[in-house]
Amino acid sequence: MKDLFDCLLYAITPPRIEDENSFLQKISDSMAAGIDILQLRLKEGTDHQKLAVGQKLKILCKQKKILFIINDRVDLCQILDADGVHLGQEDIPLWEARKLLGPEKIIGISTHSVTQALAAEKEGADYLGFGPCFFTKTKKISLSSCVKIEEIEQLQKKLNIPFFLIGGVTLEKLAPFLSIGVNQVAISAGIYQSSQITETTKTIHQTLHLAVK
Repeated sequence: MKDLFDCLLYAITPPRIEDENSFLQKISDSMAAGIDILQLRLKEGTDHQKLAVGQKLKILCKQKKILFIINDRVDLCQILDADGVHLGQEDIPLWEARKLLGPEKIIGISTHSVTQALAAEKEGADYLGFGPCFFTKTKKISLSSCVKIEEIEQLQKKLNIPFFLIGGVTLEKLAPFLSIGVNQVAISAGIYQSSQITETTKTIHQTLHLAVK
């Protein structure tokens, strides 16, 4: 299994499937261009559909040696034998998920403040999502809820686990983070709403890796 500290580009699937073939092609294009982690995050559709698509994505991830994470659903993570699960602040508690999944599975937590981030690390999270960094249409948030660059700098100094900046992150918005030495990001629309997914993903991948000291 990949070391999470070596994973720089974390891709999150579009929230809905309008056409399965098109959906899978977009994911496949991003995989070929250099994503390190893929999270299956479907907010619409039946469990049957999520399971069927999840089975196909798991095969693709295994072929490309990409970590496969399931959003929210511990049960789907178990059924698919995915690499791990990503939980929000209002999902099943981390310790309950750990009891169900065991010590080998990855558990990531969404955090929106330094206090939440430090608490999640203490509770045993393997990595964090930290944000939102910018206003995003993917989730309904207010501009006032966006995290500040000062908070990101605090996490750099205090955290001992990886954290991925999330929420409205795009290729064009990487510079402030790279300038302070942060180069792990989670992106959804910034990849999958691109008209050139392969080129966009490849450029993000290269930009993040060039920033490694």
